[in-house]
Amino acid sequence: MGQYWKIFNISRREIGQLEGGLKFGEFFFNKQKFLVRSLTIPFESPKLLAYYKLVPERTYEKGLLSLPNELLLEIINYARFATGHFTDFACFAITCRRILILSRHSLHSDKAVEAAGWYGCRIACIGDYARIDDLPDQIMNATQRAQLKKTAESHEDGEAYAGLLSRGDKFTSLYLGMNTWPLALRQRLHSMTKGDRSLYCAAVSVTYPHRDNWALFNVTKKVYVRASALAELAGKPADEQPFLPNCRVDLGHALLLRIAWSYDDSVALQTDIDIHRGPWAGDRFFISTMDRPAPWYNSDFLLKGWTDVSDEIVKDLKEIYEDDADILEGPVIEMEDWDITYFDCDQ
Repeated sequence: MGQYWKIFNISRREIGQLEGGLKFGEFFFNKQKFLVRSLTIPFESPKLLAYYKLVPERTYEKGLLSLPNELLLEIINYARFATGHFTDFACFAITCRRILILSRHSLHSDKAVEAAGWYGCRIACIGDYARIDDLPDQIMNATQRAQLKKTAESHEDGEAYAGLLSRGDKFTSLYLGMNTWPLALRQRLHSMTKGDRSLYCAAVSVTYPHRDNWALFNVTKKVYVRASALAELAGKPADEQPFLPNCRVDLGHALLLRIAWSYDDSVALQTDIDIHRGPWAGDRFFISTMDRPAPWYNSDFLLKGWTDVSDEIVKDLKEIYEDDADILEGPVIEMEDWDITYFDCDQ
């Protein structure tokens, strides 16, 4: 019958969404919207960037805004953690230009965590025939495997999926704009003035501009895969990055090729590649542009010791697709349209 697969966030004890079927050979040929979006770090919205440039800075001689930046940053950090969610913190941040500018880094970092919820996390695609004792150390070390074995013994799914379901089977969802906000937050917008509402939506919105240097980064191995290499493989080199909406293959396929793990080699694919022994299973990832360090990483981390492995991924994809250009350059297989633009709630 073959084995089923699930995508696990080892760090957060969550399960992701796989579209197209339960067997590897079924979902692999579909676009995996969740997997790609959950790792892709957004840019600031054009409206917010324009606001920074157009609104002149004021000088205050008294009141809260007369305090030095160091003290204001302390207040901002307190508000950031007291509110508990970046959409609430954004209400405080837009109160005036100076506060917004001082909040810029914190707001963007928090938004990256929300929009790219699996960014920097340890991820693996695990088959239900996987065994706990066979898990590599980057997924579970010896101590963790022993604990997992005890936990799995009393769980209804036992050691299926290497017992990882016993650690938690919470499904996570994407941040797709205000349609995913709680009702109370959406109602708050109606109490704002038009100007505040426009600025607020710019502050919390996400956008993924078309650049030619988006890539999937494996932080653990310090290797990366260029979206442009996959666009060229699909015969559409000018397709919009990072999501490559018109290409048969994308960065999600590159990731799935390397993060699958199971004791059993059944992947419902005709290939000699040992997909079930993925060398990246349990590693940490994110998707960003080559010239932009991700939040929380040093500004020069992309420039030192990283290796481009795009050619290796392209080679394996060609083998799986039997180097058939008609198929590789064919129409996209996906369940739903991509939601990749920043949302606007001025209406």
